Amino acid sequence: MISTISNFANIIFNNVISGFGNLIATEGQEKQYQMFRVYRFFAAWLYGLTACGFFALLTPLVTLLWGAEWALPAAALYLYLTDYYFKGERIVLSNFKTAAGVFEQDRYLAMLQGIVNLILSVVLVQKIGLAGVYVGTVVSGLIANITKPVIIYRVCFQRGAASYFADSLKYLALTAASTFVSLRLVVFFRPAESFLRFGASTIIIALLYCILFVICFGRGEESRYLLGIIKAKIGDRT
Repeated sequence: MISTISNFANIIFNNVISGFGNLIATEGQEKQYQMFRVYRFFAAWLYGLTACGFFALLTPLVTLLWGAEWALPAAALYLYLTDYYFKGERIVLSNFKTAAGVFEQDRYLAMLQGIVNLILSVVLVQKIGLAGVYVGTVVSGLIANITKPVIIYRVCFQRGAASYFADSLKYLALTAASTFVSLRLVVFFRPAESFLRFGASTIIIALLYCILFVICFGRGEESRYLLGIIKAKIGDRT
């Protein structure tokens, strides 16, 4: 289920690679930077929303469909979903880097990630079981989350990546806060008891995340840009 939604999201973001290629070929550096921020903003919303939903509702859904014995242990599930969230950030970075033709600077990154993942997974699986494999995956993935923004901002935008990491912390904080509240709501609504309760919980959690996202980021340039596109599309159909 997570893979299905992840693959659907990947299709959306992978389709913009050619558009970024055209943007890089025809527009100046500042315009490229603005579009990258919009692209990243949309990805933060989508992956944050789905990660929050999975954190709160995946175990109740599995319990509802197949029984509690089929649910992943909480630690393994949370680590897996943490990697899912950060992988969303990496997709944005990788797509822009591919469109810009920036390959030389991190040519050894995949090898480093593989070594770190292997060592951590082998060591930790003996100590904490299956969760150790996910720890290795999360940590090795975070290496790319840290290095790729530095490379892209330096090579493509000629600036430091401090603003990128500041935005990352803001998006992560919102997702974490929304997930915390959603987990409390799950205790109250008990979505594992019926499909009706599950559906109601899904709608409420999605609305909660979207409302908080708009409150926190709705006045930013990226949000106004996307809103302008939506209004233009609506205007074209009326």
